[in-house]
Amino acid sequence: MLAGPLSFVTAALIMLGSTVWLPSGRAQIDNLVLPIVLFPLIWTALFLYALLARRLTRAYAVVGVLGGVNAALVAARLWA
Repeated sequence: MLAGPLSFVTAALIMLGSTVWLPSGRAQIDNLVLPIVLFPLIWTALFLYALLARRLTRAYAVVGVLGGVNAALVAARLWA
């Protein structure tokens, strides 16, 4: 459960949240394009971390905190 769907959802939340904290660049689109390009790398890193973690509760905590922080960033941007 952690390595598959939760890692995918967390990677999607990181991708959405990174549009808030990445600088927009000269063309004003770097904060939109870069997360989309890096999404497979983010998902792979979370997937492998979840598979190789020695303590499953720590892996759940790390993935949960990453997802929660980025979900809060997205929510703050939507309601601001």
